[in-house]
Amino acid sequence: MSLLGHVKIYFSGAVIIKIVGLISLPVITNLLTPDEYGTYSVFLSYGAITSVVLTLNLNSAVSRYWYEYRNDFNSFLGTSINISAIIFCVFSMLLILNRNHLSNILGISPNIFMLLVPYSLINIFFSFYKQLSIPQKRSFKITMVDLSRVLLGLLAGIGLMLIFKEDRITSYIYGYIGSGLFITVFLLKYIFKWYENKLISRHFKYILKYSLPLLPYTLSGIILTQFDRIMINSIIDPKSAGLYTLAYQIGMIFTAVSTAILMAWTPDYFTLMNNKEYDTIDIFVTKMLHFLAVLCLAISFYGEPIGMILTGDQFHGGLKIIPIIAFSYLVSFVYEVWGRNIGYAKRTIWISVIVLSSGILNILLNKFLLPIYGYEIAATTTLISYLFMSLLAFIVCKFILRIHVVPLRRIMFPLFIALIGIILMEQLSNYGQSGLLSKTLLLLVLSVLLLHKYRNELSKIINKSVLSG
Repeated sequence: MSLLGHVKIYFSGAVIIKIVGLISLPVITNLLTPDEYGTYSVFLSYGAITSVVLTLNLNSAVSRYWYEYRNDFNSFLGTSINISAIIFCVFSMLLILNRNHLSNILGISPNIFMLLVPYSLINIFFSFYKQLSIPQKRSFKITMVDLSRVLLGLLAGIGLMLIFKEDRITSYIYGYIGSGLFITVFLLKYIFKWYENKLISRHFKYILKYSLPLLPYTLSGIILTQFDRIMINSIIDPKSAGLYTLAYQIGMIFTAVSTAILMAWTPDYFTLMNNKEYDTIDIFVTKMLHFLAVLCLAISFYGEPIGMILTGDQFHGGLKIIPIIAFSYLVSFVYEVWGRNIGYAKRTIWISVIVLSSGILNILLNKFLLPIYGYEIAATTTLISYLFMSLLAFIVCKFILRIHVVPLRRIMFPLFIALIGIILMEQLSNYGQSGLLSKTLLLLVLSVLLLHKYRNELSKIINKSVLSG
């Protein structure tokens, strides 16, 4: 299957997941108050952290070793799983023994805190499955697994909330964990086809060398994407965390597309880098950035009215930050483009330095600005952190590691047009001219600026999709 075919599969699945999430918002926001929704979002943020910490990130080297093209992959996978299992058991036991003290520090109940262990275990197995499947271009299987997890989790969570109304948050989490464990049983059948029960020292050294330097990077990435909700919950209140999270739910439509592109492109990227076909990489990235800039503008223009339709009045206050969120994700895509070159060069310590620095910047900005400007400022501090992270990645690639990097001139134009579009929309809003017609006309003009160069190729893709449909 071609790269476009895999992108279409990942994209279709991601879009369906986001549509399901959006359609479910009226139900979820009816069953949960903003405070409860904020508590749930904080649990997910802690879950993202514990999913990494409980294995020290030692489960992250599987897909990279696949591209070494050696004949001992099965024993490598076995070593990775065995080491991860040992560390997970030790750290989980420590969490359980200290649950009262830790839950008090984190500001969640001990009952909810305990659910972090099974939630993290499910995430770890899903990670192993994806790391096996992405290099093999099993895009359809990955998409179906993701869809099943979301759909079953949503149905089970809502069902349990309707039954156990006195503790809706815990019931919702139980629904997701139960459905996740059910799917994990089937994932294990595939994972253990590749598993060889080994503990080989050279594999362990490879895992340590590749994965441990990525631990600060992975945690810092979570800080950038999740920790703002934790700080809002701690510094302000759970309601503000809920409003902020809901806006991100809509802004994250962007990541459905960008993640699909990056996942589908990964196998081809390694091949192109191995063959030093840098021009092909630059052209592809430029093209994708232009398309994603249009998507960023569409989410910025229509995200708030869509959110107002889908959610209750008590959730509308946070929707105004959606344009900043969408632009932040566009900048984040730039980092992913530059940062993966560092990963390719196996200099992952630099990735950790970059993302850790950006994460610390994000924490400091939130610490000083949240008490003054409220939860809305967290979207801007995240944007600043993403800009800083992207700039550092460019500097490291070009001037320190001296490896290929997509030139700045190819990056700046789509970012500039997207930013100008958001500013113009805000100005129209200030003058009371931000109706759907004005937004649509502005989006059409900016889309022509961004896509006219690719009009012939876009026409071919559309015609091909229509014919194949």
